[in-house]
Amino acid sequence: MAATSNPINHGTIQLSTKPNANLSYSFLPGDAKTETLVVFLNGLILPKVSWERTMLAIQSRFQDGEISQPHLLAYDRYGQGTSDKDPSGDHDVLDSAHDLHTFLVEFCDKKLKTNLAEQQVVFVCNSIGCAVARLFAKTYPTTVSGFVFLDSIMAHVDLVALWPDVDAPGFQKEELPKGTSVEDMRRVKEEYRKRFAVSAPNPEGLDRKTLAGLLPEASGPKLQGNPWLTVVGHDDETFAQENEKTFGVSPGLVHKYINPVWHNYNKELATLTSSNKSKGPVVAKGCGHFIQRDDSEFVAAEARNLTSSMAIEEACDKLWASPRIDRESSAYAYTGRRLEWRTRVSEPTVASADSTRAIESNIGALHPVAMLMAMTGPSTSKPGTVAKSSTTVAQSRPTTTPAPDLPPDLPPAYEDSFSLDPWTSRSKHTHKRRLRYEGRKVRWDYGISEDSYARNIPDTFFVCKRKTKTDGGIMNDLCLNIVRTLDSHRRELDRNCHCDFDYIKTGKTCRDTSRLCVWVPGKTGMWVWKAMQRHDEKCSCGAFDFSNSRAR
Repeated sequence: MAATSNPINHGTIQLSTKPNANLSYSFLPGDAKTETLVVFLNGLILPKVSWERTMLAIQSRFQDGEISQPHLLAYDRYGQGTSDKDPSGDHDVLDSAHDLHTFLVEFCDKKLKTNLAEQQVVFVCNSIGCAVARLFAKTYPTTVSGFVFLDSIMAHVDLVALWPDVDAPGFQKEELPKGTSVEDMRRVKEEYRKRFAVSAPNPEGLDRKTLAGLLPEASGPKLQGNPWLTVVGHDDETFAQENEKTFGVSPGLVHKYINPVWHNYNKELATLTSSNKSKGPVVAKGCGHFIQRDDSEFVAAEARNLTSSMAIEEACDKLWASPRIDRESSAYAYTGRRLEWRTRVSEPTVASADSTRAIESNIGALHPVAMLMAMTGPSTSKPGTVAKSSTTVAQSRPTTTPAPDLPPDLPPAYEDSFSLDPWTSRSKHTHKRRLRYEGRKVRWDYGISEDSYARNIPDTFFVCKRKTKTDGGIMNDLCLNIVRTLDSHRRELDRNCHCDFDYIKTGKTCRDTSRLCVWVPGKTGMWVWKAMQRHDEKCSCGAFDFSNSRAR
């Protein structure tokens, strides 16, 4: 039998910022229409070749055609593997994050013939690669849609200091585990100092002395844009055995001084995004520190699960953006929060008998996402997270009877040409997103959120369709000014009111107890009103329709 050729392509690229040095990469192309790019980030020891089995395993998990196979890309940082040395000399982790951004921008441009901004980027990273990913996310917020951390480095933790100092005044020999001598402890500490002290040299020339200051805690800075996150930790027993084999450290010492600290670090890492989009810490059974080397199938499964969640999330947004959905009569209400649809039961007595239809079936099969997955073919995944239960939903609708095998109020087909970008934060409480039709931007949404709402999910927003000859950048500034002014009005003097655009438009001057606000012309509420009026003077899209306003 002839050997199967390796489908992974290998190449080099010279970045515009460092044109005299080759950066080596390995690339496994995805489906032609995929917009997902999975990037593998090395630790300090293993080069990009360590990801090849994982890349092939991921490819095999997308052969079912339920979701488009993503592009898979691994690379060696400068000074690593088959890449050239950094022409700038030694570099720190933040430098590596900047190099990574330049690499992705230029790789997408030259090899994928697209922009990085048009890709859903996922980082799968090991050890210090997780720190590179976090600094990348901090420096280039909302660029990355998902992260898989594989035994992340404890960025601010001094591994040498975790071992007790047997020569410190007051140290009690009895504190050591049974069978461990003072000499054993001195030797272990010295071995760790040689290998893991931040000042210890490494072949890559990666300066780690700045790392603790760049990432001083595991729980922050938060990952902007509320991305998906999976945190994976090593198997304590396997890791202890690795240390015994490599450094001669007894497993008991590792269990006492290292493993508990690392587990707590991973628990805090899992809080870097919202709880509904975070998974872990997950223990990689039988794996030591290099999880991709020890169990490539496990890593492939976690990457597949995360990209499936991303696909369902995107499907929810796209379906709700479809013009064929009747949001008022729909039996399902999309809350705007990711993956959150709620069954809404109407009163059957309100509608006539011939316009009310009871659907007795499996709700999982009628769920909007389930229907979408059944109709959109290989580009989406099955909604495994959708709960199934048997119930009766009474629905009011026009007298026209739709096909009996479909929920009558839902679109008979999904509008593939529409895509709704996720909300992105413009400041703490102000957000923006775009609706595209066949790649062309046709609508911009601007909103503000309360502290009680999930990050990036506004509680009120308005729509601008850019029906104007005014420069788009000017209109964007006008729209952002409206939401920022309303946000300022809500929080002035700790008012913390709940005014929205419709209420401001009325121009009320008396207290509305339902909104806990006094709006007096000349105060901040009037500033919001004037900003809205300026918008309608510049744009004829009717975002606020002042013809019905009672304000003067």
